[in-house]
Amino acid sequence: MKIILILLLILLGLSLSFNFLIIREVKAISDQLVFIVENRTLMQVSTDLNLACLVRLSQTINKFLLDFHQKEKLFRINKESIQKTITGLSHDIRTPLTSLDGYLQLLSFSQDGEEMERYLRIMKNRILSLNKILDQLFTYVKVQEEAYKLDMEVVDVRKVCLETLLNFYQDFKFKLIEPNISIEEKEMKIRSNRDGLERIFQNIYRNILVHGENPLQISLKDEGDKIVFISKNKIKEGSTIRSDQVFKEFYKASRSRNESSTGLGLAIAKGLAEKLEARIEARVEDGFFSIIIYFDKDR
Repeated sequence: MKIILILLLILLGLSLSFNFLIIREVKAISDQLVFIVENRTLMQVSTDLNLACLVRLSQTINKFLLDFHQKEKLFRINKESIQKTITGLSHDIRTPLTSLDGYLQLLSFSQDGEEMERYLRIMKNRILSLNKILDQLFTYVKVQEEAYKLDMEVVDVRKVCLETLLNFYQDFKFKLIEPNISIEEKEMKIRSNRDGLERIFQNIYRNILVHGENPLQISLKDEGDKIVFISKNKIKEGSTIRSDQVFKEFYKASRSRNESSTGLGLAIAKGLAEKLEARIEARVEDGFFSIIIYFDKDR
């Protein structure tokens, strides 16, 4: 009987000691968690007791912390991006609006018919500029939406490329830019969306007009299972282009806030290219800037 009683007391003592160790370890984990939350560190909780339940608890908490830190980082990036977008957008919209206000005041005081007509033409151009900015913004927001889809069809990319380039002929001529065109004399069929494809080429050509100069090379070639478009132009003096930044919203190669450029053109081109299942990249080499697009051929 005494032996049984002694054994029971020993078991009770072991049980109490074991429970005390578990309680102490749970408190240690809790203290670690409080420290991590209060100090916003990337530490992880740990346990000195190799018990399955405590190890699992620590792993679950660490998994939650990792997920929390990743979401917090993403939230911070998105917040900074939104602030940058608002700042860039407000500046781009304010520029033509300020100009409009100034010419409206001049118009109200003018008595000269020719002068009034000139002011009205300038105001009309500023309104067109503002419309372009809002259109660029609207398109950029759309292509960022995961649910936004483009209807795909068989398109002759050669035809779209040449027609769009022809529409910019006078603009290039005015800027004294003479494109050196190398496009094969045959149909180049891809599965794409004609409007989206046209918008990509338009934005690339507009970017050249703002930040580029002679020589300019435009090529479109059949390379087996791919159709490859390349635009390569000399970078305009005073512009510094970073190939890792050109597809980001509101990025501008020049520090001057040119009202004809929102800094969204190439970001839209990239977004549309991805929607059309094409790959687009940028390169800066020896004072030249290139945009390369790889299209899958229609089978």
